[in-house]
Amino acid sequence: MKLLISADSAATREGMRFILQREGYEVVEASDIQNAIEVIERDTIDIYFIDMASEEVDSLESITRMSIERKLPVVLIVSETQIKAAREGRDLGIEKIIMKPFSADRLIATVDELRERTELSTYGQTSNTDN
Repeated sequence: MKLLISADSAATREGMRFILQREGYEVVEASDIQNAIEVIERDTIDIYFIDMASEEVDSLESITRMSIERKLPVVLIVSETQIKAAREGRDLGIEKIIMKPFSADRLIATVDELRERTELSTYGQTSNTDN
């Protein structure tokens, strides 16, 4: 499973990468939204984490539109002062919101939940050619 972390803070990206790689996930990083879009267009990404501190709220609409087209779950990482942006994101179709500061357990639980949901939604969609 490949995860994308978009945050302007190298420390945020590195911390999340360390936690997620330790759990066996492949992690790709992007320092801004444009770089993240390029990664999504060229790679198969399973979950996209976007740190709202680094992104414009106006960018949420284009990100969510792209995520819906690609069936890519998006997780917003927000501070307490970004509740309004988080609500807007939820209205646009953001899958999950994580409030800062968050624990490693919370991050892993979010990935596990989205992975399970993805596996359940694709269960039974493969064709059976034995019949």
